[in-house]
Amino acid sequence: MDKIIVDENIINRAKEMQEEALEEIFALFKPIIREMSVKYFLAGADREDVIQEAMIALFGAVRSFKPEKNDNFFAFAVKCIDLRIKSAVKNSLRKKHSPLNQSLSIEEQPELVVSDVYSDPEEEYINNESYSLINEKMKNTLSPYELSVVSLLSIGMKPSEIAEILKKNPKSVDNALQRIRKKMLEL
Repeated sequence: MDKIIVDENIINRAKEMQEEALEEIFALFKPIIREMSVKYFLAGADREDVIQEAMIALFGAVRSFKPEKNDNFFAFAVKCIDLRIKSAVKNSLRKKHSPLNQSLSIEEQPELVVSDVYSDPEEEYINNESYSLINEKMKNTLSPYELSVVSLLSIGMKPSEIAEILKKNPKSVDNALQRIRKKMLEL
């Protein structure tokens, strides 16, 4: 990640809500925000939502930056962005959000896909049933913490990243993974 030096004059003008100064800061940070947001996933949202959270954090960083307390705006802004994204990811995984995360919009219409490959409807039905049964068994067998670990692992996160997001010790995540493997073998 390339470090950006932001002129204090631009920060002061942005704090005064001067549009051109805000746009200049957002343009400077856009590549960094894209780079930071690639490794995160919000359940029930798309990639642009993660970027939007980062932009909101950048705006908050501009508004709350105090040069007398923090001499490095870049480091301050990156920390604000990182914390906001991680908080959004953690909040998206809460149980209370699961009905929204698992639902489809009324406007979303399934696309008709014509394939040259023959697919057996009975086989598809059996596969879907098997998938549903496995999901149901996992929900009934695993603890909420273990389900969170499995969810984050399934989107490609590393155990160290999972520990950071869930604010747990990496050893705790490793132990949860061991328990999950053992429970899944017993199913």
